[in-house]
Amino acid sequence: MRDGKLMKRKLLSLLVSSFDPLGLVSPVFVKGKLLLQDLWEEGVEWDEVLSLERQRQAQEILEQFELVEVLEFERGVIVRLRELHVFAEASSKAYGAVVYVRDALGNSQLLTSRMQVTLHKQIKLSITKLELLALMVAFRLAGHLFGLWNFACVAVWTDSLVAKT
Repeated sequence: MRDGKLMKRKLLSLLVSSFDPLGLVSPVFVKGKLLLQDLWEEGVEWDEVLSLERQRQAQEILEQFELVEVLEFERGVIVRLRELHVFAEASSKAYGAVVYVRDALGNSQLLTSRMQVTLHKQIKLSITKLELLALMVAFRLAGHLFGLWNFACVAVWTDSLVAKT
């Protein structure tokens, strides 16, 4: 930052310096990645001070990063795993999946998530195709986790009518 002003270089530095291997705070990262993508499209240089509107957006994201630092997640996973539920979702800007596990008593726990910002060449894809990409992410996560633990039930959920047919 130069005189308290945010630049694209600093925003990128903050995004890549955060470590979230389980994807538990993916929504915050996605917002930062989308802002960075917009800056690339606008042709903003690395050390160029961002416009006031972009600085405001970046400040909101940075405040969310600060909130994330105080979040606590249980590291242990429910021992009596019974069900794996994977939810897939897509929009014109991002797609991904989130995984919950549920035990026989009905207790559930967030396990992991994966989010992807649509690439420039993917922006022209229809929502239907992006929903299919989200389902691909969901099935990959489900397949990986099913190989690690023995679940009585694995369910992949989507609200996409086209993807269900």
